Amino acid sequence: MPDFSRFAVFASKSRTHDRGLREGGTATGRPAVTPVTPAPAHGVTSRVVEKTILYQQLADLVTPVTLVTPENDDAGDEARWRDAFEERAAILEYDGGFSRSEAERLARIEIEALRKTSGI
Repeated sequence: MPDFSRFAVFASKSRTHDRGLREGGTATGRPAVTPVTPAPAHGVTSRVVEKTILYQQLADLVTPVTLVTPENDDAGDEARWRDAFEERAAILEYDGGFSRSEAERLARIEIEALRKTSGI
């Protein structure tokens, strides 16, 4: 079982903070300040202002992260070309009446031509 004794200091600070807030002030002894809601601009409802304030508060809670550029997914491209080949072969076999081996040969030719024209 983990040892949480090192957090006892924080627990005692939290109790002091809570007591100060219950007494109408803050944990530092200063009186509590009521937040001021900005007056809504023309055409802006109070609900929009409330949502904006809520989103700002939530944004302050979230740790910012560095955006990562996605890697070039050549494996995904290969999987898509393989799916296109299999689909074309199935169509040639089913609708065209070709044998499976002949349908795959024709599909391979068509897909290779598409890949050359698409530049991939």
